[in-house]
Amino acid sequence: MKVLFRVSYHKDIRRRRGTPIAWYDATRKGDTIFARIHLHPILKKYPDLKRGVLGHEKHEITAWANGSTAAHRYANNHEPKVTRELGGKQGFWQEIEQREQARS
Repeated sequence: MKVLFRVSYHKDIRRRRGTPIAWYDATRKGDTIFARIHLHPILKKYPDLKRGVLGHEKHEITAWANGSTAAHRYANNHEPKVTRELGGKQGFWQEIEQREQARS
């Protein structure tokens, strides 16, 4: 099975706590999985967080492609330390606020 990824940034730059950080669309055609991962534009500023979020999405897509019914749980167990300690969307946005206050 082959999994092909494409990464794009969505245009909504608002920093609301309900805004998704990343999501994906995946389709299966034969023995190949085509997936597009959509990331929030704030991740362009923070490559370490981008790597963590992107890694999570890739693990989730790969688990889904292999037939897992708990792909999100599998991806959570294989996350890098940087994003594991954030605690979801709310923790992500708090981390962004802390980093931007430290920059000022």
